[in-house]
Amino acid sequence: MKYNLQNCFEVDAIYSKHPLQEYNNNPLVEALPDVYTEEELFEYMFSRPLHSSSDLELQKEIRFDVIQRLKHFTMPWNIHFDLARNISSMLRRGYIARNPIKQKDFNQRIHSISEQDEKLIESVTFQGFKDIKSSALTLSIIGISGIGKTTAIEKLLKMYPQVIRHTKKYEGMALNRTQIVWLKLDCPFDGSLKTFCQIFFKAVDDVLETNYYDKFGDARNSRGKMMIDMERLATIHSVGVIAIDEMQHLISKKTDPDELLNFLVTLENKIGVPIILIGTFKALKVLTKELRQSRRAASQKSIYWDRMAPDEEWDLFLKTMWKFQWLKIHTPLSNELAELMYEQSQGITAIAVSLFLLAQERALFTDDERITEKIILNTANEDLYMVSDIIRALRDNDRARLAQLEDVAIDMEKIINSKREKLDLNGKIASITQSLEKLDTIEHKSKVQTLMFDLTGLGFLSNLNQRDFEGIATRIVNELGVNEDYLKIKQLAIKTAMEENDAKAAKASTGGKKIKKAVESKGLIHIFHQAIGKKKHVYELLNESGYIKNVEEFA
Repeated sequence: MKYNLQNCFEVDAIYSKHPLQEYNNNPLVEALPDVYTEEELFEYMFSRPLHSSSDLELQKEIRFDVIQRLKHFTMPWNIHFDLARNISSMLRRGYIARNPIKQKDFNQRIHSISEQDEKLIESVTFQGFKDIKSSALTLSIIGISGIGKTTAIEKLLKMYPQVIRHTKKYEGMALNRTQIVWLKLDCPFDGSLKTFCQIFFKAVDDVLETNYYDKFGDARNSRGKMMIDMERLATIHSVGVIAIDEMQHLISKKTDPDELLNFLVTLENKIGVPIILIGTFKALKVLTKELRQSRRAASQKSIYWDRMAPDEEWDLFLKTMWKFQWLKIHTPLSNELAELMYEQSQGITAIAVSLFLLAQERALFTDDERITEKIILNTANEDLYMVSDIIRALRDNDRARLAQLEDVAIDMEKIINSKREKLDLNGKIASITQSLEKLDTIEHKSKVQTLMFDLTGLGFLSNLNQRDFEGIATRIVNELGVNEDYLKIKQLAIKTAMEENDAKAAKASTGGKKIKKAVESKGLIHIFHQAIGKKKHVYELLNESGYIKNVEEFA
């Protein structure tokens, strides 16, 4: 992998060739990370909360905080792969017509912006860009509020460095360029074009530590001047893509949405910056209009992000999430509970995660700590009452009510039916099966790491090192399988680790066989079996046998 995804905010350019000829001999493209495989995307997008059986030994007040880890649970679906492919293509194709090696094109773009500045002509009416080519694309993403659009876009964008410094020569040419690969902005609440420009200047300052906002964003500057300065900065810093969230803010009586939309068309068509527009169904009409306005309609694409249907994708999502319980009694996922979870979330994953999290919080302070249908219903009615109108309208297919809820699709049925007509069932099942295989691989790796963490934390296996722990953990998980109960896996791993620890101790001792025999009769393994027979925690017997030191001895 060219760049480390965990530390990928700002990097020095590393150039590598692309299999497609049109992407080569262009430092802006060659400096991007290589195209990610589906396996890399799945592993990156799949986020599982830290989960260990030792968490159950914590007091309730601590486990209340532990349950909050569930907020970080995310799981990729076909739509995430589709988005990833689109972003990858948008970035690369958007740079084709802005190749800095072709200095003439770059100079022509800068000259047109300067000419526009001198004449103070707003972008949408200026004719100086008419001969400048653009390879940029525009993507619109429409979906219900809370369905995961923003989270997905942010995470996918972060697969790319936000800033790439071109400090070394590229094929003998000194670039000395700072490339901004992506920016994510929020559409202003008032839909104002002037405010949008100020948001852009601030965003550039945040990533480059510059002072463009002070220089260009002064409220006394005209709207037209700000637009020109924004075009100039987007060109100089080779902005790869601009993602604009909350596009439904354009539906405002205070401003004309056409002003901002026309300017975005200019950025795409004339400056060559790809644009991603993200919004709820309330923004559908204005975004559809924006697509019609573009002079290159073939370069536009829309993705409708619907709630999950109660099918294989939903089942896989729910079964995976359901594993992460921090209650004394693990509640299996019955058909009744699965149906109730869908009924109360209507397939909106963010609501499903919140419902499961809050239900565990509620169950935590009951006598038996168990998730029941009653607890889920009470949680939905009392803790998630603020979304009850949306859930009820979706559940009842109440068109009149849906029409009053601004963040819900009025024509949802048409979109759902359209998607179902195009659905290739065999392909979808194959995709889900492939996801399950990838999930097993990630689950295996995760269980090995968790087991290593638990073994290391025992504190009395002093003859073993990290490599020993890794070998034991891998061997036990392979032997029992990822679907085996973790308590059983951990029990066998501790027994195996104690045996190896005693064996190493015996081997290292000068007494040889005599010491080994003594260890077998009175050592850790003997204590382990005693603990099982007496139904005591192994820690108690280790403490009684003098294996656990008193902390005061080290004071």
